[in-house]
Amino acid sequence: IGSAGGEYLQGGMTPENVDALTANLWEHQYGFITKVNVFFENVEGSDINPEVLDPMLGEMHFLRAYMYFELSRHFGGVPIIKNSFSLTQESYAVEKNTYDEVAAFVLSEAELAIGLLKNHGEVRTGVATKQAAMALKARMLLYMASPLNNPSNDLSKWQAAEVATKAVIDAGFTLH
Repeated sequence: IGSAGGEYLQGGMTPENVDALTANLWEHQYGFITKVNVFFENVEGSDINPEVLDPMLGEMHFLRAYMYFELSRHFGGVPIIKNSFSLTQESYAVEKNTYDEVAAFVLSEAELAIGLLKNHGEVRTGVATKQAAMALKARMLLYMASPLNNPSNDLSKWQAAEVATKAVIDAGFTLH
Protein backbone atom coordinates (compact mmCIF):
# COMPACT_ATOMS: atom_id res chain seq x y z
CA ILE A 1 0.00 0.00 0.00
CA GLY A 2 1.67 3.19 -1.13
CA SER A 3 -0.84 5.83 0.01
CA ALA A 4 -0.59 7.95 3.15
CA GLY A 5 -3.52 5.97 4.56
CA GLY A 6 -1.56 2.77 4.03
CA GLU A 7 1.46 4.24 5.80
CA TYR A 8 -0.78 5.14 8.73
CA LEU A 9 -2.47 1.73 8.88
CA GLN A 10 0.86 -0.08 8.75
CA GLY A 11 2.38 2.10 11.47
CA GLY A 12 4.85 3.72 9.09
CA MET A 13 4.13 7.36 9.92
CA THR A 14 7.25 9.39 10.66
CA PRO A 15 7.95 13.12 11.16
CA GLU A 16 8.95 13.20 7.48
CA ASN A 17 5.66 11.84 6.04
CA VAL A 18 2.95 12.69 8.60
CA ASP A 19 1.78 15.67 6.53
CA ALA A 20 0.75 13.30 3.72
CA LEU A 21 -2.47 12.60 5.65
CA THR A 22 -3.58 16.24 5.44
CA ALA A 23 -1.77 17.36 2.28
CA ASN A 24 -4.91 18.03 0.26
CA LEU A 25 -7.30 18.70 3.14
CA TRP A 26 -6.66 22.45 3.20
CA GLU A 27 -7.06 22.81 -0.57
CA HIS A 28 -10.15 20.62 -0.77
CA GLN A 29 -11.99 22.15 2.18
CA TYR A 30 -11.35 25.74 1.10
CA GLY A 31 -12.35 24.84 -2.46
CA PHE A 32 -15.69 23.58 -1.14
CA ILE A 33 -16.04 26.57 1.20
CA THR A 34 -15.63 28.85 -1.83
CA LYS A 35 -18.46 27.02 -3.60
CA VAL A 36 -20.71 27.37 -0.55
CA ASN A 37 -19.90 31.09 -0.29
CA VAL A 38 -20.68 31.59 -3.99
CA PHE A 39 -24.00 29.77 -3.47
CA PHE A 40 -24.93 32.14 -0.61
CA GLU A 41 -23.96 35.18 -2.70
CA ASN A 42 -26.04 34.00 -5.66
CA VAL A 43 -29.22 33.18 -3.72
CA GLU A 44 -29.19 36.36 -1.65
CA GLY A 45 -32.40 38.22 -2.41
CA SER A 46 -33.66 35.29 -4.47
CA ASP A 47 -37.36 34.87 -5.21
CA ILE A 48 -37.09 31.08 -4.87
CA ASN A 49 -39.93 29.67 -2.78
CA PRO A 50 -38.72 29.45 0.87
CA GLU A 51 -40.00 25.88 1.07
CA VAL A 52 -37.47 24.97 -1.62
CA LEU A 53 -34.70 27.41 -0.68
CA ASP A 54 -34.60 26.96 3.11
CA PRO A 55 -33.52 23.29 3.05
CA MET A 56 -30.82 24.18 0.50
CA LEU A 57 -29.61 27.01 2.74
CA GLY A 58 -29.60 24.57 5.65
CA GLU A 59 -27.52 22.09 3.67
CA MET A 60 -25.00 24.79 2.78
CA HIS A 61 -24.70 25.96 6.40
CA PHE A 62 -24.27 22.32 7.45
CA LEU A 63 -21.58 21.71 4.84
CA ARG A 64 -19.69 24.88 5.73
CA ALA A 65 -19.86 23.93 9.44
CA TYR A 66 -18.56 20.45 8.63
CA MET A 67 -15.69 21.79 6.50
CA TYR A 68 -14.57 24.20 9.21
CA PHE A 69 -14.94 21.43 11.81
CA GLU A 70 -12.57 19.24 9.79
CA LEU A 71 -10.10 22.11 9.31
CA SER A 72 -10.14 22.97 13.02
CA ARG A 73 -9.73 19.31 13.94
CA HIS A 74 -6.50 19.11 11.95
CA PHE A 75 -5.09 22.64 12.13
CA GLY A 76 -6.70 24.37 15.14
CA GLY A 77 -7.33 27.98 14.21
CA VAL A 78 -7.83 28.69 10.50
CA PRO A 79 -9.06 31.70 8.50
CA ILE A 80 -12.85 31.99 8.45
CA ILE A 81 -13.85 33.07 4.96
CA LYS A 82 -17.51 33.94 4.41
CA ASN A 83 -17.29 35.60 0.99
CA SER A 84 -15.75 34.70 -2.34
CA PHE A 85 -12.76 36.62 -3.63
CA SER A 86 -12.78 38.71 -6.80
CA LEU A 87 -9.97 38.90 -9.32
CA THR A 88 -9.67 42.64 -8.78
CA GLN A 89 -8.99 42.55 -5.03
CA GLU A 90 -5.84 44.33 -3.93
CA SER A 91 -5.01 41.68 -1.34
CA TYR A 92 -6.08 38.12 -0.66
CA ALA A 93 -4.47 38.05 2.78
CA VAL A 94 -6.80 36.80 5.49
CA GLU A 95 -5.89 36.63 9.15
CA LYS A 96 -6.04 33.27 10.87
CA ASN A 97 -8.84 32.98 13.42
CA THR A 98 -8.29 31.28 16.77
CA TYR A 99 -9.53 27.77 17.47
CA ASP A 100 -12.26 29.19 19.74
CA GLU A 101 -13.44 31.55 16.98
CA VAL A 102 -13.59 28.69 14.46
CA ALA A 103 -15.42 26.47 16.96
CA ALA A 104 -17.96 29.26 17.62
CA PHE A 105 -18.43 29.66 13.86
CA VAL A 106 -19.02 25.91 13.46
CA LEU A 107 -21.62 26.03 16.22
CA SER A 108 -23.38 29.05 14.70
CA GLU A 109 -23.47 27.42 11.26
CA ALA A 110 -24.79 24.18 12.79
CA GLU A 111 -27.53 26.13 14.62
CA LEU A 112 -28.56 27.83 11.38
CA ALA A 113 -28.65 24.43 9.67
CA ILE A 114 -30.74 22.91 12.48
CA GLY A 115 -33.32 25.66 12.00
CA LEU A 116 -33.55 25.13 8.24
CA LEU A 117 -33.12 21.40 7.65
CA LYS A 118 -35.82 18.74 7.61
CA ASN A 119 -35.96 15.77 9.96
CA HIS A 120 -34.46 12.39 9.21
CA GLY A 121 -37.03 10.38 7.29
CA GLU A 122 -38.51 13.44 5.57
CA VAL A 123 -35.75 13.61 2.95
CA ARG A 124 -34.06 11.21 0.58
CA THR A 125 -30.90 9.37 1.59
CA GLY A 126 -27.72 11.39 1.28
CA VAL A 127 -29.29 14.74 2.17
CA ALA A 128 -28.24 16.60 5.31
CA THR A 129 -30.86 16.47 8.05
CA LYS A 130 -31.62 18.40 11.20
CA GLN A 131 -30.30 15.47 13.23
CA ALA A 132 -27.02 15.39 11.27
CA ALA A 133 -26.52 19.07 12.11
CA MET A 134 -27.36 18.32 15.75
CA ALA A 135 -24.74 15.55 15.75
CA LEU A 136 -22.12 17.86 14.24
CA LYS A 137 -22.89 20.45 16.90
CA ALA A 138 -22.53 17.79 19.61
CA ARG A 139 -19.22 16.62 18.18
CA MET A 140 -17.85 20.17 18.00
CA LEU A 141 -18.86 20.72 21.62
CA LEU A 142 -17.15 17.47 22.61
CA TYR A 143 -13.92 18.56 20.89
CA MET A 144 -14.18 21.95 22.62
CA ALA A 145 -14.51 20.19 26.01
CA SER A 146 -11.59 17.82 25.46
CA PRO A 147 -8.36 18.36 27.42
CA LEU A 148 -6.61 19.56 24.25
CA ASN A 149 -8.98 22.53 23.89
CA ASN A 150 -10.10 22.85 27.51
CA PRO A 151 -6.92 22.71 29.63
CA SER A 152 -8.68 24.24 32.65
CA ASN A 153 -11.29 21.43 32.47
CA ASP A 154 -14.21 23.86 32.43
CA LEU A 155 -17.13 21.57 33.37
CA SER A 156 -19.66 23.78 31.57
CA LYS A 157 -18.06 22.73 28.28
CA TRP A 158 -18.53 19.07 29.16
CA GLN A 159 -22.13 19.76 30.20
CA ALA A 160 -22.87 21.54 26.89
CA ALA A 161 -21.46 18.53 25.00
CA GLU A 162 -23.60 16.19 27.13
CA VAL A 163 -26.80 18.15 26.49
CA ALA A 164 -26.17 18.31 22.74
CA THR A 165 -25.33 14.59 22.55
CA LYS A 166 -28.42 13.68 24.59
CA ALA A 167 -30.56 15.67 22.12
CA VAL A 168 -29.22 13.50 19.28
CA ILE A 169 -29.86 10.31 21.25
CA ASP A 170 -33.36 11.51 22.16
CA ALA A 171 -34.00 12.07 18.44
CA GLY A 172 -33.74 8.30 18.01
CA PHE A 173 -30.06 7.77 17.30
CA THR A 174 -27.39 5.80 19.14
CA LEU A 175 -23.68 6.21 19.69
CA HIS A 176 -21.31 3.86 17.88
